[in-house]
Amino acid sequence: MNFKKPENPFFPDKPLPPSKFYGRNELIHQIFLRNLQPLIDFSRSSMIWIYGERGIGKTSLADFLISKLEEENIFCLKIDLSRIKTTEQLIETIIKQIIGILNKTEKGPLVDFLNEAFKRYIESFELVPLLESVKIKIRTDRLKEDLPNYVMNFDKFLMNFALKLKEKANYYGFLLVLDEINGLAKESDFANLLKGLSDNLGHNCGVSIMICGTREKREQVVQNHPSTDRIFSMYEVFTLEIGEVARYISEEFKHCNINFPARHSLSEYSTSTEFIANLSSCQPKIIQLFCRNIYDVNTDEKIDKLDVALGFGKTQHDIKEYFIKGAYSDIQSKDYKQILSLILDNEEIQQLGFSRKELIPRLKKAVLDAKFDNFIQRMKKLKFIKEIEKGEYEFDSYFTKAALELCITEDKNLTKSLKKHK
Repeated sequence: MNFKKPENPFFPDKPLPPSKFYGRNELIHQIFLRNLQPLIDFSRSSMIWIYGERGIGKTSLADFLISKLEEENIFCLKIDLSRIKTTEQLIETIIKQIIGILNKTEKGPLVDFLNEAFKRYIESFELVPLLESVKIKIRTDRLKEDLPNYVMNFDKFLMNFALKLKEKANYYGFLLVLDEINGLAKESDFANLLKGLSDNLGHNCGVSIMICGTREKREQVVQNHPSTDRIFSMYEVFTLEIGEVARYISEEFKHCNINFPARHSLSEYSTSTEFIANLSSCQPKIIQLFCRNIYDVNTDEKIDKLDVALGFGKTQHDIKEYFIKGAYSDIQSKDYKQILSLILDNEEIQQLGFSRKELIPRLKKAVLDAKFDNFIQRMKKLKFIKEIEKGEYEFDSYFTKAALELCITEDKNLTKSLKKHK
């Protein structure tokens, strides 16, 4: 009898849905204790900044926090700012997205409140029968006309909105989440807006702001207005713990009725899921890609060594072709791979930096010191690393480091399984 698998539950190109979120328990506890519980109690507003490398799981964390707050009757609005470049566009998008809630919310106190609060901008309601929904046509001309006033008084708008939400729709607070602040980070008006909100939002107005962005974007905002470094509760998202990843992998396969045996004798790691966590350097995107590929090649109710070997090979291929876009071919000579291996031979997963001075003795021993400078120039050209100061370098991101490490990894046990398969 053929084994029929459910749809693949792993998605490397999307944030994890809140129902599948795992790990980061201590970080979540701190954010709730210091910032979100006071919002639930309508006792204190907060400015929260969640930062970390691309693909590390910031948006997934924000989505999980939103899901928990919504259970406490907090009104949450998440805005994707990846294509927004001015504060005017930001505020216009926020208002449009609030009005857009009417498209997907059933009748009740919230709909009545939004209809009344934004009736000036609602031109018409159009029923879409096949979708069993309503499409709202917005008077963008009127919104554009009022936009300068919203920009000047954005803090008052947020406070009044939160108070009316509580009074008219029984919401206990309002969390505004600004995700992917790419274009806005370098704008001084955006930094000034954030400082103004911090100064003017009332202590118990029921409004909190959460921003998700990379360390680089955070530094751009601080450069434009240094005091923004002090107004936020800062939370950095690091790579996951091996144990967290191992439990997640095991549980996800178990939900699909696929057994992931505890041991495969794949390496020195005590479990096969820990082996996968280590190979992926606990990077969320690589974990999802690796598990997706293992799931695709599996044909029965049990993951064996061959499934892991085939999934590993496919993951190496995908990383080289799609995530570092073929650039790996420029550094895949035997000597360059050996130099890269020496650089990556560091037990500190979180460490991005490395020093020429520290590496030279090992490079000389391997007769590779003469080729190191050419290797570094090529890595800089490919934007895999950057020079912090003379002789001191840093990988572009944790993801880049993990991706390169996976590309040069060769596991004898996996290779043996592939040879038997062929």
